[in-house]
Amino acid sequence: MIHFLLVITMIRLSNLSLPIDGDVTQLKKKAAKLLGVSPGDITSFELSRQSIDARKKSHVHYVYSVDLSLPEEEAAVRHSGGKAC
Repeated sequence: MIHFLLVITMIRLSNLSLPIDGDVTQLKKKAAKLLGVSPGDITSFELSRQSIDARKKSHVHYVYSVDLSLPEEEAAVRHSGGKAC
């Protein structure tokens, strides 16, 4: 009998803010910039949380948490200075 083990690792980025008129493309670009990679290097990208921060009426914006995968995840996390958790 053959057993296979599939290990899937992902990076979770939290507290990414975008203006109300922002879109997923902008969010992906922001995540890539934080990790020091190009958006095309991201192999999977999922929204794990979306909320609205309306504490300041003059600055209402979305706050996101995203899960993403990269070919070189460890290097990207090191590049971010440990900000990616």
